[in-house]
Amino acid sequence: MRSPKKFNFKSILVVLLSPLIFFSFTGWLQADHLTPERVVDNTYTVILLMIPQGEQMKLQFVFRDVHTGKNISDPITYKIVISEELSRDTLHARMGTTDNGIVEFLYAFPRGGLYDAVLEFEESGKAYRPHAWTLWVPGVTENFFHRKKKRIF
Repeated sequence: MRSPKKFNFKSILVVLLSPLIFFSFTGWLQADHLTPERVVDNTYTVILLMIPQGEQMKLQFVFRDVHTGKNISDPITYKIVISEELSRDTLHARMGTTDNGIVEFLYAFPRGGLYDAVLEFEESGKAYRPHAWTLWVPGVTENFFHRKKKRIF
């Protein structure tokens, strides 16, 4: 007859704490795991679409009513800032007004990598700022050994 096994609390503790320690150190490497749409103040849905256009990327922001799903037809004043994710250097800023609920423009990212897109907009006199988007842009890899560069798709 076998004797009952004793619990080894040290190994249980290691198994439970290892993922916590791992993910706490790798958290800064993670990209945007939110969806491309942001619900703002339970009133608006803002959707960001990225469409490759040759060497440039077409960025399209669509403003919709969260309850009806229709594009906002009232004038919206917006400001969009694109920056590098790690350095936070601003690469592009754009301001304007739309009355059809769609803002789109072409932008040539300097290289492949992670970027942040921050949107601020005002509608009916109230300002909003949804959570920023983290964008992964494909491109040419950096080559520190001066060898042939590879294209990432």
